[in-house]
Amino acid sequence: MIEYAADSNAPVKIPKPHDPDSEQFYTMVYRAPVWVADTIYREKAGSSEVGDIVSPLSANGFYYECVSGGVSGSAEPAFETARNELIIDGGVIWKAVPNDCELGPLDTIALSTWVADGATLDGTVGVIFAGGSATKIKVLTVVDGIRSFRLTNTLTITRENGDVETDDFSMIVKIQER
Repeated sequence: MIEYAADSNAPVKIPKPHDPDSEQFYTMVYRAPVWVADTIYREKAGSSEVGDIVSPLSANGFYYECVSGGVSGSAEPAFETARNELIIDGGVIWKAVPNDCELGPLDTIALSTWVADGATLDGTVGVIFAGGSATKIKVLTVVDGIRSFRLTNTLTITRENGDVETDDFSMIVKIQER
């Protein structure tokens, strides 16, 4: 099982700490969107968020997080493959992040189930979207008094060569202080 905290070392977008009295969708993105020329990208807005993320046109085992927003260049930059390397792309600066849970270009999520310790989910089967590269679930309620809970996504992945495998990925969701 691979675990990512809410401040994220994987392409997971966490919009904010969770308010225990609200419903909130959580999304696990297993293949970052492909980089696009002449596009506005934004950096993270707060400590519990990640900036826009992209993958290069040819997958290289990394995704790239926007650390300084702006408009991307007219040609794809040379995306470096060293952790935390900064890449200048027109008016955007990207940071290289190893992608431990990357799907290949033709790999797809065939089934997605979710489990939460300390929270109630809207069903356990996740909504699969973005061409079978991401999945989401809605958290309905959180047990009174807990400060965080583990949200685990179990995937059945169909690989490009037809192989099928199952993997678990987790994140820790922090409860917003009142």
